[in-house]
Amino acid sequence: KQWYQRRVAITAGDPHGSFTLNGCGVKSFLDWYSVFQNPTEKFIDTIYCESEVVYPLFSIVYKFLGFCLVTMLLTRSWYKPTVFTTSSVYATLYFIPAIALIHGILCGVIYYSFPYLCVTGSLILTAILMAEHLETYDDIKENVRKAEFMSQIAMYWLLHLYGIMSIVTYNDLSYWYLLLTPLPSVFYIVTLPFSLPIVLTMNDEIADGGVG
Repeated sequence: KQWYQRRVAITAGDPHGSFTLNGCGVKSFLDWYSVFQNPTEKFIDTIYCESEVVYPLFSIVYKFLGFCLVTMLLTRSWYKPTVFTTSSVYATLYFIPAIALIHGILCGVIYYSFPYLCVTGSLILTAILMAEHLETYDDIKENVRKAEFMSQIAMYWLLHLYGIMSIVTYNDLSYWYLLLTPLPSVFYIVTLPFSLPIVLTMNDEIADGGVG
């Protein structure tokens, strides 16, 4: 359902009914917190004239969360009440306000750190996946034939690619950096023989009949 809610949130912006949005560019971190930039007349009276400098990047998230909440309340009422559906509804009623609060406070931090979080997250997820499935080069041949393993690798590569693309676009860097997308996987495979040699040795001794 989220694809529908995202489209509704986009078409609710200016111009209405279009998937194209008119917006203002982000020039600095303080653009996200215009409430703290109200002018002070004669250092006494504060003139509250703040507006959404980064329109629509700030308000569109609240529109999306609002549509999520309305959609949930309308569709969940049609389902037969169960322990699972009831608990999920109550959980969502807590999560949506929590996400809205986090967005209101950390929107600027999230905006500037999001590409780096994507890259870091993809690195961690790739390392965890390969640590679980790959111990020797023979495991590589075995797991390459598994659709589940390859689909997870593809998703992590897409996440890594998205993060690099964001960094390259924002900093006007060369698009050759996109070729670094498979680097974490290649690096892990190349250094596989040097990973935890003590553990590998112990596994071989246990397989041969025990240590000592």
